Amino acid sequence: MRLLNRWSLLPALLMTAIYIGSSLPASDAPPPFENFDKLQHFLAYMALTVSWSFSLNKDLINNFRSSAILSLLYGIAIEIHQAGLPDRTPSLLDIAANGTGCIAALVILQISAREISTEPKKKQ
Repeated sequence: MRLLNRWSLLPALLMTAIYIGSSLPASDAPPPFENFDKLQHFLAYMALTVSWSFSLNKDLINNFRSSAILSLLYGIAIEIHQAGLPDRTPSLLDIAANGTGCIAALVILQISAREISTEPKKKQ
């Protein structure tokens, strides 16, 4: 059984974008609203979790959990990486926002899978 499929490139692309974004110096421009960066973390890790769920070939529930765990571990690794950068600082609140995005994706994926599995099949 293959572990990866045609969607496998998507998480790699998102992880690359997250890595590049988290390695750049922080912008001096004021954010549009307070805690805007937490929203960015939330959305990025929600998208990463969903992309992992499409790329892993496993049964759905384990797939979703694995996707969330992989995404959260990557978020923690990125925060550790930022500790060594001169213009960036790691943050537990960023990890919390990452984890919240992973959990939101997990809930959405599980609800979606339940809805799909309970849809009546069309007669042919």
